[in-house]
Amino acid sequence: MTSPRAGAIAVVQFAGPGVADVLHEVFRPDRGWSEQTDPARLMFGQVIDREETIDEGIAAIAGDGESCVAEVTVHGGVRIVERVLMAAERHGARVVHIDRGADPIRRPSNDTHSAFVQSGETVIDAEAAACLAVATTRRAVRFIARQRTMLPAALAEIAATIDADPTEGRNRLQQLIDRSRPVRYLLDGATVVLFGPVNAGKSTLINRLTERESSIVSPLPGTTRDWVDASTAIDGIPMRFIDTAGVRDDADERDDANELERDAIGRGLVRVAEADVSVVVLDGAARYPGDFVNQHAAAIAAPHAIVAFNKSDRPASWDVARVQPPGRPVVCVSGLTGDGIPKLVQAILSILSIAELDADAACLFTGRQIEWISQLLSGDIDRNAAEVLRAVLHRTGQVIQDVAGV
Repeated sequence: MTSPRAGAIAVVQFAGPGVADVLHEVFRPDRGWSEQTDPARLMFGQVIDREETIDEGIAAIAGDGESCVAEVTVHGGVRIVERVLMAAERHGARVVHIDRGADPIRRPSNDTHSAFVQSGETVIDAEAAACLAVATTRRAVRFIARQRTMLPAALAEIAATIDADPTEGRNRLQQLIDRSRPVRYLLDGATVVLFGPVNAGKSTLINRLTERESSIVSPLPGTTRDWVDASTAIDGIPMRFIDTAGVRDDADERDDANELERDAIGRGLVRVAEADVSVVVLDGAARYPGDFVNQHAAAIAAPHAIVAFNKSDRPASWDVARVQPPGRPVVCVSGLTGDGIPKLVQAILSILSIAELDADAACLFTGRQIEWISQLLSGDIDRNAAEVLRAVLHRTGQVIQDVAGV
């Protein structure tokens, strides 16, 4: 609502069938929920997280079911908003980042069939229009605009192939699915989590990657005591970078390691596991972080992990080969000077398989399309399958639902 700084005001919007349940967990009206006979009225109360009061704020809720919407107005300091979002996530909400001032637009799903029938559009036309409405980069817009014509042509060709050679038609459908998997990063974005010991330079590195000061930078170890995120676009791919709390070797043993610190580190580990890409940041100029490497060996060797050998602007004090898992990338970088950043970006894009996203090849571009083709592949690929493909090209979503059962 205002610039995210101390004294600011922020509005957190909740939408969907579970709104009421989540709101009851994170907001406590001064008069209690039992006395709220008209929940659409503004309610003053406390925003809470596990019985701890985060802030005082104002809430309102209206509608029901899929159309239920609630808004909670709080002070707009970054930490307060982060705590509200984390509390909501803990109770089942999914955080979705949208452009400021824009209304959230839902992706095409099965409940949009009626819109297809009314407009007379094919499923591909309607889903392309919906995706174009929420595309956040020029690359995404160009890609979807091209798929609006390329995908129907490819499906028509595959249908003809099935008529002549069902086995080859099955292969072509599987190739279409495989080629389409990276598309979700282009449209929905990718989450990249930075993880590592305290004072490894994660905050400096994330500021360099996003080209702005998203994280507080300090020479004091452990400055980042919870996750901080920042969004940008790299090579036309929307990316959300998350800077997690630094891990101390003895955090579980030290008397001064409070519950908040342990909780922040634990949440960071969860985000590493859920990330599309994790960047393990290690300080190459400090002593070898043997305890960290041993404790988090699985995270370092994960298929979606990259090791960033940071502070390459200083003399190295240990050999990077000591932490290089077989077949996994290690990139020498300097968050301070920017050296090695292009190689790190390329490593991130490689894990996301973005290079395989050929703008001149037909791709499926929604989860529903992939699910539908997967359903076709689970059965016999015969003349009926070819007719279903042709139905996509010429008929409305309701007809396709009747024929394909999706």
